[in-house]
Amino acid sequence: MKQTDSEDLIMNFEAQFVALENDGEAHTVGFSDSEFDPQTYIILQLDLEPTEQDVSLGLDEIYITIDDQLRSTYGGVLGMVIHSRSIVIELSPEAARDLKVDGDITIDVDVAVPPMKDIKANLEALANGKFPVRSVD
Repeated sequence: MKQTDSEDLIMNFEAQFVALENDGEAHTVGFSDSEFDPQTYIILQLDLEPTEQDVSLGLDEIYITIDDQLRSTYGGVLGMVIHSRSIVIELSPEAARDLKVDGDITIDVDVAVPPMKDIKANLEALANGKFPVRSVD
């Protein structure tokens, strides 16, 4: 990650580990720089059974966390672009501000397991029809 004068970070990192999980209550996709001692991570999560209150508060959207709870937000994903070895998460200006990043998030995926097709399928499930997940390459 690179620091800018405005204290926001240009978010571009290499994921050495990818976790895919669906426990019936939430669908989660996580990217980190290490499986056991991550310094940088992004977690994308969607509650599969939001309550009426969750919906009214906007908590039924995808939840994104970068490194800790201080850099998190609900919603604001405009789309995702899947390349052969990277993923771009396109953010609204409000989501970028909440996450303290300067624009979109780029994740270089340097893993063989899980395969990119499984990662894409899980990201499509997270999108839940609310934003596009496009493949390029």
